[in-house]
Amino acid sequence: MRSHEHFADFADDLRSRRTAVKKELNEQNRLLDATRRHLSVVSEANWLLGEAIRRVQTSFKDTVEKLVTSSIRAVYEKDIEFSLEFEQKGRGLECKPITKEDGEEFDLDGDIGGGLLDLISFTSKIVFWKIQAKGRPIFIFDEPFRFLGHGSTILLVGQLLKRLANELGVQFIIVSHEDELAEIADRSFRVVNKSGIAKVTNNG
Repeated sequence: MRSHEHFADFADDLRSRRTAVKKELNEQNRLLDATRRHLSVVSEANWLLGEAIRRVQTSFKDTVEKLVTSSIRAVYEKDIEFSLEFEQKGRGLECKPITKEDGEEFDLDGDIGGGLLDLISFTSKIVFWKIQAKGRPIFIFDEPFRFLGHGSTILLVGQLLKRLANELGVQFIIVSHEDELAEIADRSFRVVNKSGIAKVTNNG
């Protein structure tokens, strides 16, 4: 009789263990399904994020290239093209600016290299503002075109400034030694240092 009772207890224990194992297995399967769904959501989110970054990068690239290239051609009247190349560096993204003339990479160490860099720097700042669209549309520059030379080149820069101001609805306040820019400006002021005292006169 005791043997029968012992067997019954053993069978009950096995059934209890089987129930517990099945419950644990069901819980693990539930967790596995939840993990799979989570991984699927993460994978899709990563793809969407990557696609969003790619589109923003493409839009940024196109905007910068078009505005900088058109500005360069307006001033230098040459077939110079500005472009950006993106390259993955570790976990980051590196952006390399490239200028080409007639399809060949342009040497910025040449005769107009300094002036060209001035123009690229100036126009890039305008592009960044245009993309962000933050703050008041007023730009203050101190000698932004010091390497561009004089005469006709500066006159073309002045025309470019007027075009950008009208098209983008911005205002430029520029400190410069170039009389040509002062003559083109809507309003200009001359600052003269006399005996250590700065005097400002309105040129109109």
